Amino acid sequence: MAPVFYELTDLLLQEGDSPSVLREACEIIEQLKSLEIEDYLQDECMILARSKMTRIENVGQQTAILYVIPLADRTELIVGIGSDWQRVRVPVGAERLSAEVRAFRSHLQKRTTNEYLAEARQLYQWLIAPLRRRLDAAGVTTLVFVPDGALRTIPLAALQDGERFLIEHYAIAVSPGLTLLEPRPFPRTRVAVLQAGLSEAVQNHSPLPNVPAELQVVQKVFGGTLLLDKKFVWTALKKHFTDTQYQLVHFATHGQISSDASASYILTYDGRLSLDQLEELIRPGQFRGRPVELLTLSACDTAVGDDRAALGLAGIALKAGARSALATLWSAHDESTAVLMGEFYAQLTAATDITKARAIQLAQIKTLRDPRFEHPSYWSPYLIIGNWL
Repeated sequence: MAPVFYELTDLLLQEGDSPSVLREACEIIEQLKSLEIEDYLQDECMILARSKMTRIENVGQQTAILYVIPLADRTELIVGIGSDWQRVRVPVGAERLSAEVRAFRSHLQKRTTNEYLAEARQLYQWLIAPLRRRLDAAGVTTLVFVPDGALRTIPLAALQDGERFLIEHYAIAVSPGLTLLEPRPFPRTRVAVLQAGLSEAVQNHSPLPNVPAELQVVQKVFGGTLLLDKKFVWTALKKHFTDTQYQLVHFATHGQISSDASASYILTYDGRLSLDQLEELIRPGQFRGRPVELLTLSACDTAVGDDRAALGLAGIALKAGARSALATLWSAHDESTAVLMGEFYAQLTAATDITKARAIQLAQIKTLRDPRFEHPSYWSPYLIIGNWL
């Protein structure tokens, strides 16, 4: 079905650049994204749950919503800031853009080389440079990408202008669509937190020796329930979620997000937590009026080069009923994860008005300035997905 949506968008954009045309084009893309998630999760009820598209003027004047729409002969960038919509045509077709993206991801994961820089700078020139003057004139501090296809598989934070990474200019979030997750501020009062993780080698997975330190940081900031190693089992999870409505859930464990939602999992000490089981744990809180505001998956990864698997990062949050997820595009370095996560939670609680996107931006900047972890392979795979406020 995707080619039909793109052809319709292409025809619509031929009518001009008026705000109404641009908004309608984005609404067509929103419909496609909803159907993609529904197909990934095999859940037709997603259509019924979909709301109207969030009006960009309701997300703040310092936030830009950026739709990247790859067409056969060009890439359309549609950016919304406040009540203003603008469009830029980039003369790079979908095939060439995807090839550059795939090369970027491949090179980015090689920590011993800087091969990624060529693609990081090229993608910046295509996707950000044409908008940079407009973004800076509007005082934009947060970029919310609504990416497509292969773009979902890369950390846009690692694009580079020749001197600095994009994350050093803007807080960055990824949205599966403004009809799927409504942005609302994260309530900071009475936050119930569950932290669970594995440090031991189980089920043929390698140990994660820095997980206890990572969870202790979360425990120090929030307190809450802590399930480590042998305590991190299905029966314990089920009991705790039955007894308590958690607003923040942090899993520090192996996991795999694949192109098949039924094969995606989060590793526990005694088995594998499926997406259906995760929904069974988390979804009831949404109906009680206290949904999970943030689901953190700090050691999971997506299948390399698999555009459909990348849908799973958004799909996990949507299926489980969490308003946002902090997830990784690949299994990150254990020690750098502990550093970055500690800084993220410290920033998140430093002020009542700091957003999740801003908190991860500050954590990534601090991590990249550590000489041990300056390569983007260490800090860039972390994404805020969904509600970035």
